[in-house]
Amino acid sequence: MNKKKCILCNKGNLKSFVNLGNSPLANNLVSLKDYKKKEKKYPLILGKCKKCNHVQLKYLVNPKYMFDNYLYLSSASTTLEKHLNSIPEVINKIKKIKKNDLVIDIGSNDTTLLKGYKKFKAKTIGVEPAKNLSKYYKNKKIKLVNDYFNVATANIIKKRNGLAKVITATNVFPHLQNLKDFANAINILLDDDGVLLIEAHYLKNLLDDVAFDTIYHEHCSYWSIKAVQTYFAMHNLELFDVDKLPIHHGQIRCWIGKKNIRQVSHKLKKLLIEEKQAKVFSDSNLLNFKKNTFKIKDKLNKFFNKIKKNNETIIGYGAPAKATTLVSFLGINKNKINFIVDKNPLKQNKFMPGSRIPIYSIDNINKFKPKYLFNFAWNFLIEILDQNKIFLRQGGKIINPIPKFKIYEYKKR
Repeated sequence: MNKKKCILCNKGNLKSFVNLGNSPLANNLVSLKDYKKKEKKYPLILGKCKKCNHVQLKYLVNPKYMFDNYLYLSSASTTLEKHLNSIPEVINKIKKIKKNDLVIDIGSNDTTLLKGYKKFKAKTIGVEPAKNLSKYYKNKKIKLVNDYFNVATANIIKKRNGLAKVITATNVFPHLQNLKDFANAINILLDDDGVLLIEAHYLKNLLDDVAFDTIYHEHCSYWSIKAVQTYFAMHNLELFDVDKLPIHHGQIRCWIGKKNIRQVSHKLKKLLIEEKQAKVFSDSNLLNFKKNTFKIKDKLNKFFNKIKKNNETIIGYGAPAKATTLVSFLGINKNKINFIVDKNPLKQNKFMPGSRIPIYSIDNINKFKPKYLFNFAWNFLIEILDQNKIFLRQGGKIINPIPKFKIYEYKKR
């Protein structure tokens, strides 16, 4: 669906800034039986609302094509698992969680976040549309609503369980296409003194790091703090605080409640002023991002051509959604990267969409002993360097493409 109007204000027209070409859907990895089938590609164009300055995709894809079957697992990264497990503790400092309080996680994936509520003895519900992830809820005291979060599901949950004291939506807020419906659903389900916590990639970090590979069809919105504040204010909800997080190369954690219930923090006011001074969503900033995106493309393609010319072996490390954007935009194929390894069993023995680069288990690093690992999951660099200490000690090198192209190798002390 080609969007002409902003999904936030529903008034402004969209101005295109960065065109990353036609790309397959990021997490729709290809199984062996579908290897010869050609998947559909969709325009990947970043635009901005001329009226409210919200940054979003110009072309939206039906969510069912992306989320009915989902291969991403939160627990596949120890960094992310630790982060998500800690969220209930953080919430408890702001809003005390009592026994049998209803807590809900939207886009609950494999229950990683919800498991963190165990010590509080809260009543936990996960709302997760992916049918293939339902197995992760078996034999756990976590209820699953195997559907999309909207007004209809919110009414069903409320009727059966009452109002929620806490609702979380981490790394799913950018996925929302019907923002009005989401806000209406929150208003139905959130208790008057309840808290909604969302986490999303921060637009400023994305632009500063030139993280163009974070742009893919699942992420239809690229949130600034001002846009978050504007959106919730339109729906009788209030952003009352924001934390900046290092996870995923820079995110914002937004605290939202019913209007006029909590005092708006000085930190939030300060961050809004800083954002305005930095001209985060200005035309010039977005055009500079576009220019730097194409510079990185040129630099990486020159590197891959050099590797090929020298007959050296390079394999990919990690098959996150962002790898699809990078592979598609750069035109990488099996001649440039032999295969990719990933810890997630749901991704192993499948193929990257478009390029058909195969994905295997990480055991294949030792088996094939490549000279280079190309780190597609660069937002977990520290974890990946730690996982590959032996590979580095044996003379292997790890390429980190973004935010700065760097080759990591073992240095004797």
